[in-house]
Amino acid sequence: MGYQIEGEEATIRKLLWAQFRKLNNPEGTSAVKSFLQQSTVALTGNDIDFLKLCRCLIKQYESDIKGDCFLNESGFESMMIQASWIRSRKGHEINMSGDEQFALMKTLSYRSVEFSAQKLGILGMGISPKETYYITSLFLGIQTTDFATQEEEDSYIAALAEQLIYNFERIACITFPNRERLHGQLSHHIRPMYYRLKYGIMDKNPLVKDIQRMYPAVYDFTRRAMLEIDSKFLKDISEDELSYLCVYFASNLNEKFLSQTETTAEEEVLIIGAGNMATATLVKEQLQNLFGLSFRYSVITVDRVRKWELDDYALVVSLVPLSPQQQCAKLVQTGPILTETNQRKIMDVLKTNRTIARHDQLIQDIIRMVERNTSGEMQTERLYFDLFRYFERRDGGRSTPQTAETFVEKLRAENIVSLPDNTGWGEAVLLGAERLQGERLADKMQNLLSNRKVQMYRFHSDAVLVHCPMQGEVSAKVDVRILVSRDGVVCRDGAKAGVILCLSTVDRYTHWNTLQEIYQYFSTPGHVDGVKQLYSHPKEETNHERV
Repeated sequence: MGYQIEGEEATIRKLLWAQFRKLNNPEGTSAVKSFLQQSTVALTGNDIDFLKLCRCLIKQYESDIKGDCFLNESGFESMMIQASWIRSRKGHEINMSGDEQFALMKTLSYRSVEFSAQKLGILGMGISPKETYYITSLFLGIQTTDFATQEEEDSYIAALAEQLIYNFERIACITFPNRERLHGQLSHHIRPMYYRLKYGIMDKNPLVKDIQRMYPAVYDFTRRAMLEIDSKFLKDISEDELSYLCVYFASNLNEKFLSQTETTAEEEVLIIGAGNMATATLVKEQLQNLFGLSFRYSVITVDRVRKWELDDYALVVSLVPLSPQQQCAKLVQTGPILTETNQRKIMDVLKTNRTIARHDQLIQDIIRMVERNTSGEMQTERLYFDLFRYFERRDGGRSTPQTAETFVEKLRAENIVSLPDNTGWGEAVLLGAERLQGERLADKMQNLLSNRKVQMYRFHSDAVLVHCPMQGEVSAKVDVRILVSRDGVVCRDGAKAGVILCLSTVDRYTHWNTLQEIYQYFSTPGHVDGVKQLYSHPKEETNHERV
């Protein structure tokens, strides 16, 4: 008499493995080995020592990978191989996902087991392809798996992708508009990554250095987002794996920009000059004054121009003649001083690229109304640019070029707020918002607090960052206020923080330099304590009546 177990094969295998490992005396182990031998003989009709055959398979495996893998004398792995042999012969094969099979297939371990299976097949003792994958996973350490069913594993991977997105948003102070799409992309990638990490399979990314160079902020935010996840198998994730994840976030951010009509800091303008870069810098300043947009400018000499790179830019302005082979639709030829004709051409290029199209129709309607109701000559082009700058400023754009302060420069007394003892979390957030932008931003943060939607990131054990979004505000700007508490404020996560930084943002990208400076500054040992010691002096006159 015995027990009959029914259920998912992967779960049954894990149960068998756990039971084998509980055998702690020679009598019990010998009885199980005898039972396995009898069952295998009955199924195959061959009276050979199958346990010894399994040991030979293991020895061949150790020889192929040039290492000793099984130092335990109990022989549990051999027993488990025999059990899988028996179950597969009875039609109970384990089904692994295609992603897991693909991850295993690339390993030397799989090639070793597959070669042994082929040799056994010649002797009429073949191992099915599905069991080849299973035995490989056993050798690589299937005992590290904590999930009883495939459904649990699927839920874990889905939750991991969701947590990664949530962490990235808090750290980068953004919100992804199409989270479902990004979640699907990350889940699709995380599953094979999970199997690689689960079995200790190294996957080299040849572009890791290029990715870190091209997307330094995105890579850093991805790394921080992964560190926030409490998972033993992600504890020592490599730069190679992080770089793969970074590309998904970077790609989504680029796609998000391309799918919208608003201007972001990711737009690039290329200025081509001669050997003397002074004139190119002059043109750059004129473009900044003309549009008031947060473009990212690149200035190069004519000998560095590559035709296939020109289409990557929203606008190309050249101060020197280019050959016919270097011409493109986005090119505007100009001199050191932008004439009205040059400005018109530049505007036409940007309209074609949808960079400024969101205001174009409204501006054209206003100009037509002015023309109908005004006698005499009107400077249409100048009016167009004035209106464009006005709407950019109204929508939160930067109407004039700004010289951004570094975070160290912002550590001035007027940007520091010393909190009285016993200040609450909500009080601190609202005070920071009020010091940034006044009552209007404080009201906005009050709504976010009420709905528990304030983005907070603890980047240091005693310091947290609070995102104060200011999109759409007339006087919006990237700025920061540092709140300092002598005894610490109990934050939303239940832990105290002696330093709370309230960061205001105007769009999705322009605050990233400030963010990186903040994270870098406080990663230096002693900086958090230094700020607290300098500024944690409660002021009785601080007004907290809003909360």
